Amino acid sequence: MEMTIIPDEVTSKPPSKASHSNSGPPSLSSPPPPPTRRRRTYGSISIMSLDLMDEQELPIQKKLMTAAAAQPPPEDTECLTSDFSTFINLFKSYLGTGYLCLPQAFKFAGLWFGSVAFPIIVFVCVHCLHLLLQSSRELSRRYKFGALNYEETAQVAFLSGSPITRKMATAFSFTVRVFLVIMQLGLCCAFYQFVVSNLFQFVECQTGGTEITYLGYNGIVIIPMLAVTFIKDLKTISYISLVSAVTQLISIGVILFFCTADIGSRQLYSLPAIGDVDQIPLFFGITFFSFEGIGLVILLDNKMKHPENLGGTTGILNVGMSLIALVFFALAFYGYLHYGAQTAESITLNLPMSSKLARMVIVCMTVAVLLSFPLQLYVPVQVLMPFIVLESDTERNVTLKEYFIRCILVFSIFSLCAGIPNISIFISFVGAVSSSVLSFIFPPLIHVITFKPPDNCKGKLVIFKTVLIMTFGVLGFITGTYTSLIRISAIIKKPEAWGMLDCGYHSIQTRNSFPFSS
Repeated sequence: MEMTIIPDEVTSKPPSKASHSNSGPPSLSSPPPPPTRRRRTYGSISIMSLDLMDEQELPIQKKLMTAAAAQPPPEDTECLTSDFSTFINLFKSYLGTGYLCLPQAFKFAGLWFGSVAFPIIVFVCVHCLHLLLQSSRELSRRYKFGALNYEETAQVAFLSGSPITRKMATAFSFTVRVFLVIMQLGLCCAFYQFVVSNLFQFVECQTGGTEITYLGYNGIVIIPMLAVTFIKDLKTISYISLVSAVTQLISIGVILFFCTADIGSRQLYSLPAIGDVDQIPLFFGITFFSFEGIGLVILLDNKMKHPENLGGTTGILNVGMSLIALVFFALAFYGYLHYGAQTAESITLNLPMSSKLARMVIVCMTVAVLLSFPLQLYVPVQVLMPFIVLESDTERNVTLKEYFIRCILVFSIFSLCAGIPNISIFISFVGAVSSSVLSFIFPPLIHVITFKPPDNCKGKLVIFKTVLIMTFGVLGFITGTYTSLIRISAIIKKPEAWGMLDCGYHSIQTRNSFPFSS
């Protein structure tokens, strides 16, 4: 028996427009009947159980037709999103915390190396988004599926490939899901660490110093985090997320105002063009993390009234990602150019605490990130719930178990953040481990298996491009993970540190402030 986790909003999603094509899977003399389905809904999650006997021995055509028969009914087109709504959803989905660490990423890479490498990474990342989107659409059209998410696209691609890939389909789909969960938990940790670090600086500077250590602030933040974690309604979460995104956009404008003030030409030449070799992998990890949203693109495509407008040279994806990259680049470039060697792990920590506007931005950004935390926790909760929910559980027991999972996740995130009190190093680690795989290794592999390039010059060029992109991802994974682990190990060995906290108009001596932040 194979258990498939399907969010409520996905169980009613429509087939893409391509799914109405006349082409389909190879014809069968007697298609198998639809599998028996038992659905159980709890909270925000549905479990669909497919009873497949001897699944591994079924021919590929029967597996695909069985999966197609299990697709949910079409959704009313009125529920689909417009092009403008899709653009807004794309833009606000990248407003997390990773982009606030990009100035320090440029510090790791050097001003000019970072300026050259940044657009290259963005270009390759967007290209991989297109590859995955093309694969998902083609598999949906070819086998008359409805909408496919990332892991479903991976599994169907492998099932439609050679006998070797067919045997690996289930394991590969599970691997994709594991990396997606790691990525989402990393986002949760980054959100938590951002709230702690900014609250620490704000309170310490406003009060003139307290006896509370940085670890103590970690414990204080867990209270509001637990409170917002109990928000389960997706509609409420979506409204909060929208307000948070607007707040962050305004805050970015204010941060850029501070970063572009009093910049002279001397700073262009005083900063290193290329950073230390042992720190450059951290740049790649943070940049990978900041542009991780590959799973979202398929979901946006599945919900569009006109999905053909998402791709293309002047499509929503290219235009949206270009604007996002431009804003992020400006923040990274001018942030490092202005603060230089003093660039902190998050650019908000460099804002002058003597300015009321800066203090307002820090408070607004901290609250916005705090309120966005439930949305980041949604995916890990979805994945873990089926392992503890029983068919005999009452609705009350299911609710209690969901609250229990949410509490366990928050306390686990607290433990990680307490042990690694540096948001940029943590983000670099998650970006190297998860984002490099999800954005640069898996998409070109899935694309090649899906389209099977011909054995000619053009096909060989496609294979070469695929190997090149995957090699880039593997190098980012290995070097970024190794370098981040070295830095994390150094932090764990010396968790306590006295330091001077710059509050603009005065400095405060603090304990366990920001060790190894540079």
